[in-house]
Amino acid sequence: MDKKSPFLAQFSARMSAFERENTTFLLVFHPVSADVIFWECT
Repeated sequence: MDKKSPFLAQFSARMSAFERENTTFLLVFHPVSADVIFWECT
């Protein structure tokens, strides 16, 4: 896997709850970043 694998896994776990409650905020504030993070985490 990629070197960021463990980092992304931990990041995804911590952002899971935050991402769900701030989906709209992320999409409005950082649409590109949110899309990239979602695509890489899934």
